[in-house]
Amino acid sequence: MPSLAARDETNPVIHWLMTEARRRIDPNEFLEAFAHELRAADVDVSRITTGVPILHPQIFSFSGLLPRDQLIDLLNSYFGPMCDAVAEAGGEILKFIGDAMLATFPIGADAAQTCAAALNAAERAQAALADENGRRESAGRPRIDYGLALHVGDVMYGNIGSDTRLDFTVIGPAVNLTARIESMCRQLARQLLLSADFVEAGGIAARSLGAFSLKGVGADQEIFAPI
Repeated sequence: MPSLAARDETNPVIHWLMTEARRRIDPNEFLEAFAHELRAADVDVSRITTGVPILHPQIFSFSGLLPRDQLIDLLNSYFGPMCDAVAEAGGEILKFIGDAMLATFPIGADAAQTCAAALNAAERAQAALADENGRRESAGRPRIDYGLALHVGDVMYGNIGSDTRLDFTVIGPAVNLTARIESMCRQLARQLLLSADFVEAGGIAARSLGAFSLKGVGADQEIFAPI
């Protein structure tokens, strides 16, 4: 595949990007100008992708009364292993949302293999966080209690925002459903929950925990735990 530099004469946006990236020193100034350029060129920055595995982890135990430094330490101790596991499995970390995270796994020719990679990432994160909790308890620091959910569904992704700030993310009912499934972790006393679609797409060995009504989701959803 040709490099960006090799193609910059044939694509006006890439040509502009290469030129301005060399010229501008202030990154905020560059990003603001780039956002304007995309819109002026009428670049389509959104796509719909089907069958994308979505990972949504969230802490549900930390106290808002923790001192600032302890709170930041807890969050970083949580996100570190989570991000490492996602990256090692080929996933993409899209954003941090307070004490939650959103990640996807680009679907390949073999959907089952991609789902297996997503599940492996979740389980690797669980193992790393179990070790971290052991260290935290020995040091008298608060445990990290959290939930994880895996779902697979259709998403729209792209650069979303304003003329001065863009955020690359995914949106759609599948993202909302993943978050709603994660919200059941505490009620079901499980760290990791799977949707029926994820289990089916990946051929995952899992046990049904029942069907549940989830906020903002029309039909009851069957939720699974990996075996």
